[in-house]
Amino acid sequence: MKKAANKIALIIVVLLVVSLGVFSTVNYTNTKERIYDLAKESKTSSSKVLQFYMNAFFEDKLAAVQNFASYIEAHPQILDDKEALEKVLMNAAQVTDFSEFYFGYATDGAVYNAVLDGKERKFMVFDQRKNYDARVKGWYKDAIAKEGIIFSAPYTSSAGGLNLTIAKKIVVDGKVVGVFGVDMGIDKLDNELNKIKPTPSSAIALFDLEHKKIIHFVHKDLILSDASEAMKILDDYS
Repeated sequence: MKKAANKIALIIVVLLVVSLGVFSTVNYTNTKERIYDLAKESKTSSSKVLQFYMNAFFEDKLAAVQNFASYIEAHPQILDDKEALEKVLMNAAQVTDFSEFYFGYATDGAVYNAVLDGKERKFMVFDQRKNYDARVKGWYKDAIAKEGIIFSAPYTSSAGGLNLTIAKKIVVDGKVVGVFGVDMGIDKLDNELNKIKPTPSSAIALFDLEHKKIIHFVHKDLILSDASEAMKILDDYS
């Protein structure tokens, strides 16, 4: 711990070591309001407050993914009617803030996607005509290989924001027919986490140990970095 503190210029680190994969198995019941109250109570551990916040941050996102995946599995005929799938995706995506809301087919790797474009949604198809095959993508392969909801490694979007993918395979009559997924921005975590720092001089580090990535850190150049310094920090807290 002392070595790590020295690496970040002796700033006090309030550390939440987190593997994003655990969110798929935990029941989240805490709210932001309660979290901010806890942050003001001196006897409440900072790590507990941060865990509560992360639970609340992901609660509705996980519920949306699970609910839509369950809907598709209960109504598989939608997948045989591309116009019906477009309508369902667009309608469901309207009530979320996901940047992308999509289904990837196991048959040909085509993806039907309700993409957020400014404040509006537009429907897009990514398929072999665009040299796209979801089946070779990391998020698709991870979802197929695992049970339940999966989180991708955080990544930088084309717009320069920090994103991650949440996905779940769709199984009908014992057969995987595809993967439902969403992309979401996590940049706003920076401002939100700063609100619950115990003191102005504190810093919060957020690590994804499953994918060996720094997500939130005082040194921005180490976020998502594979540099030896970033790997050493992750190893120190593993």
